[in-house]
Amino acid sequence: MLALGLSAAMMSALALVGAAPAVAAGERYVIAGTVNTPDGTGAFVPLDGVEASVSFTEPGSSGSRYSTTSVADGTFEFTSVGNSFPAGGYTVEFALEGYCTVSVPAVIVDQNVTLAPVTLFPLMVPGTVTISGDPVVGTVLTASTSACR
Repeated sequence: MLALGLSAAMMSALALVGAAPAVAAGERYVIAGTVNTPDGTGAFVPLDGVEASVSFTEPGSSGSRYSTTSVADGTFEFTSVGNSFPAGGYTVEFALEGYCTVSVPAVIVDQNVTLAPVTLFPLMVPGTVTISGDPVVGTVLTASTSACR
């Protein structure tokens, strides 16, 4: 009877081991994607030199921040050992001088993540607005100089 009890316990333990997730503890993943900008015709062109930074958003994280730069075809990838990430939630921030900064959430579950293309819009250059015609009392004119969304 003791042997039977041990066999049942061993079978239960084996069943639990077989039910373990396929992802090994400590597994690390890559975040990648492309960055572009509108070209003025309705199309988009790749942006070279965009700094992509990742910071942890999960509670209890170390608060680490990693950066990489997009290349000529607009692609970026965090691939080195120091720039791969455990499963969790992250914020990827994209910045380039003369463009609006964009932040995008990324959630890694159990595989590498390729973000949807990220679009950076150019900052508007300060200029002059000329209004002509007869003024109408009570009319309010509002102007904005920010193209950031």
